[in-house]
Amino acid sequence: MSNDNLLWSNLKKGDKKALSQLFMAYYEPLYLYILQFTKNSFQAEDIVQGVFIYLWEKREQIEIRQSVKSYLYQSTYNSFIDQTRFEKRKDKFLDGLKQEAILEEMEEDDTLFKKKLKFLNEQIELLPGRCKEVFLLSKTEGYDYHEIADIMGISVKTVEAQMRLAFQKIRDGFKQGGLFLIHLFSRG
Repeated sequence: MSNDNLLWSNLKKGDKKALSQLFMAYYEPLYLYILQFTKNSFQAEDIVQGVFIYLWEKREQIEIRQSVKSYLYQSTYNSFIDQTRFEKRKDKFLDGLKQEAILEEMEEDDTLFKKKLKFLNEQIELLPGRCKEVFLLSKTEGYDYHEIADIMGISVKTVEAQMRLAFQKIRDGFKQGGLFLIHLFSRG
């Protein structure tokens, strides 16, 4: 059994030392690898750290069918792709929100705009506790995901998941309420 496989076997049993050894062995190579794609050192750090956090949190469910090294590189790349897709959807969402606000001011009467704004605030209030907190820290306080993760003591991936959930619940609320926000929730 290779050293990586032995470390993985021990990690699956909850050995934090094995996680630390894998981290020490692969953090820098994975960071340099993903930095080629991100061109952003903070994003590269977040991605690699997120992979190791995920590895620890999901160790009992993860089945590595190839080498540990291959799994780590593939997971790092997949995490980059997921984050890139999410950022594009988020940017499209925010651009749509800005566009909708402009359209609201130009085309709709003040009453309907206020109704939609009130409904949006109600939908935000209906979000589950952690989800609402993450959403408000991002949208009203202006914190980025890394800062939110630090403030709340959670991973960046958890912040991303909570933001996805918030957007989905708000989108569903508008659909159920019969209100439509043009372009706001379109997928890309």
